[in-house]
Amino acid sequence: MDAPSGSYPFLGPAGAKQVKLQKLSLHPDGAKVHGTIEVQSAASEAWLAVRYTFDGWQTTKEVRCSRLQTTAVFSIPLHDLFPHIHGKSLILAVRCVESGNEIWDNNNGSNYRATFSSYP
Repeated sequence: MDAPSGSYPFLGPAGAKQVKLQKLSLHPDGAKVHGTIEVQSAASEAWLAVRYTFDGWQTTKEVRCSRLQTTAVFSIPLHDLFPHIHGKSLILAVRCVESGNEIWDNNNGSNYRATFSSYP
């Protein structure tokens, strides 16, 4: 799979973003990352997923999002990486497929990034 960077179309009619990462947070137990995506009404029937990597797009995984009206939620499991997660970066982009068209929210070509560190 290719890295979702560059100039993928994520704008809909009149330049409005159809999908947009709204929030990213670490679950209190540290076993997963939760995210929320804002979904515009034009994308209400869309299939949504988050493509992510921990190794700079050498390998990728994708999790499907669950829809809740104008938002969607997702969880990225960390259990396999948890013992060695310090210093690693999670890189992700939101993928939306609607009526055969693929739309991305890739942070304007930079992708979203979260780096894990431990508290002192």
